[in-house]
Amino acid sequence: MNIKDMKYAFHQDIIIRNMGETVLAYNPENSDMYELNDVAGEILALLKEEKDMEEILRELCTGYNVQEEDILEDVTEIIERMMELGIIKAK
Repeated sequence: MNIKDMKYAFHQDIIIRNMGETVLAYNPENSDMYELNDVAGEILALLKEEKDMEEILRELCTGYNVQEEDILEDVTEIIERMMELGIIKAK
């Protein structure tokens, strides 16, 4: 899956709380709570701002001082996992 060609949306019912370097995501529909790392939390925050994947990758590369090819696989795994959990969805 090439995440750069996809559009994703933050699931509107998910409640996000920052707890230091950990981000908690709560789904009131099924009462599930997810603990996310800081990168996943940042991706969620950017999706909530309705940023597209190009913008998200650019911001992550700048923020972590890395090249896109160095983070693309990790970001893809994070996106796929958040979709499986119902935290985000494809548009």
